[in-house]
Amino acid sequence: SYFQLGAYRAEGCFQRLSDVLISGIERRGGRVVFGNGVKQILVDEQGRCRGVRCKNSDEYNSLYVISNADFNLTFSSLLGGKYSSVAEEMTRNTGISSSFFIVYAGITGDAGPYSSAGYFPSYDMEEYFMPDMAFDEKTTIGVTVATVEDQSRAPEGCSTLVLHEMTEASGKGLDKSACTEKIINKAESFMPGIKSRMAVLDSATPN
Repeated sequence: SYFQLGAYRAEGCFQRLSDVLISGIERRGGRVVFGNGVKQILVDEQGRCRGVRCKNSDEYNSLYVISNADFNLTFSSLLGGKYSSVAEEMTRNTGISSSFFIVYAGITGDAGPYSSAGYFPSYDMEEYFMPDMAFDEKTTIGVTVATVEDQSRAPEGCSTLVLHEMTEASGKGLDKSACTEKIINKAESFMPGIKSRMAVLDSATPN
């Protein structure tokens, strides 16, 4: 759908999407619990998931359990270690998909006419997906400027800018400051002057 129809974003911010989901759950008699992470998925004698135990020892029974954690954490930890072999087998056979290092910036002025763009310094597409190429000057980064379509995301005369580069899902050994600087410098090469216009800056690693 992304390639056929384009990118869609929640007006205002993506938090509004979460708010709508919560509202729907509550209208139907459900309850959303915050600040109490799941420690364990409870399994009955037949091996069926029957609920969860939270970090404060609260328990919730259910007919179905949907884990939002990755398969490694779900099978190796939340299910008590009994299914660790499942996680190990999945890791061996399917691998782990790439993730992103993301730079979030609030800038003065605009960042161009496009809400989504990709920077491709060469035609060697295969090279972009090599793990050891992450943060290299020759690799691609993605650019998202949501304020092109929704100016409510930033104060008047300002814009939001998101830069993202593919990297390994583990994010182990990444120097956050150094990686942020590399991505910004790469953006500067095709968006001259963007670095000096950044008023707010933050970044997120894969983990």
